[in-house]
Amino acid sequence: MTHIRELADLARVRTSHYTGCNEEQALTYACEDIVIDVLGSRIMSEDELTIWIADVCEREDVDAPVLVLLPEKGRIAGSTDIDGNVMCLRGRTPSVAVALHELAHVVSRASNHDSQFRTSLVALWRRHLSVEHAGLLHSLYNSTELDVGGWE
Repeated sequence: MTHIRELADLARVRTSHYTGCNEEQALTYACEDIVIDVLGSRIMSEDELTIWIADVCEREDVDAPVLVLLPEKGRIAGSTDIDGNVMCLRGRTPSVAVALHELAHVVSRASNHDSQFRTSLVALWRRHLSVEHAGLLHSLYNSTELDVGGWE
């Protein structure tokens, strides 16, 4: 397995792929993408995802957002309207990782990608994706000097 420093360096390089983002947001995205490149993420159909999101939200004690699937083409994998409680995901079979990213906005009530958002995302990945995914993401955030809460 690649050393965490090498993956952190790769995340820093990848920030250039996220045009229109500030550095913190681009680095947050890059760290997530690297974890998915290394460990993968389950893909679900719309029906499976709708049921799964409702289950996750019940466990997290938040209202499940309305799910809208966007056409395949486009550069944004997902977006969430926190106030309207609507989550948009790109494609007919979105990944669990992207869905959890958008749910982290719902759980943290953060429209940006700050420490509170990242802490929520790591916790969601730990509970609903895997400890391995969450541990690598947490380590990458720390290694790239992005603030994130402690490992609970």
